[in-house]
Amino acid sequence: MRGSSSITIGRALMDAGIDCVQTALDIDPAAVEAAAKHFRTYGLNTQYFPIVADSRDWIRASSERWQLVFLDGDHHYDTVALELAESFNRTDPGGWIVLHDTGSVHWGTNEDPGRLFFGVLDDEIGTSAEMTWLDSTSCARDMKLRTSLGLHSTLPPISTGIAVGYGGLGIIRKLDESRELSVDRLMQKRPVSRPVYSEPIPPASPLRRVARRAARLLGI
Repeated sequence: MRGSSSITIGRALMDAGIDCVQTALDIDPAAVEAAAKHFRTYGLNTQYFPIVADSRDWIRASSERWQLVFLDGDHHYDTVALELAESFNRTDPGGWIVLHDTGSVHWGTNEDPGRLFFGVLDDEIGTSAEMTWLDSTSCARDMKLRTSLGLHSTLPPISTGIAVGYGGLGIIRKLDESRELSVDRLMQKRPVSRPVYSEPIPPASPLRRVARRAARLLGI
């Protein structure tokens, strides 16, 4: 969207002295231009190639092989399933695929990347890949971390995002070519309905209960 992920990856490549091609894909021309501008601003002299395209068409048509794939675009199940299957089949053994916003198994994986990662992939991938998930274990820990960093203005939108299952990295390391992922098979396992997140209501403190009761008695 603004190139944050591309900048992070590009800087890591420079810091590690890794010489490779970095391709960034976005359907929005303004987003692609913004990312390219940031690369120039920060002097990230990697082999960076931003492309304006629809991932559903571009990945299928690509003849490239990849060692690292970072998926963080359209988060609907259909798109994630297609991107993941096509990317996995084009990733070299030993390569990595990372899905952003996989949600948290502790908070409820209500968003499609998380439902695909936690609910479908294990059987489909089998022993041809290793899977893990990276995030903090509680929403409260994330909030405390952001507060300690002085990022108070980010709390409301981040809290809302976490509540519906955003956040978290689903990480896949491909081990061999013994399996291919099928878009059709992933689509057959598409959840019928989307779970509805309902925010838990914390129990009222004794003092608050007394205040509420007094308000009812007084007709307030």
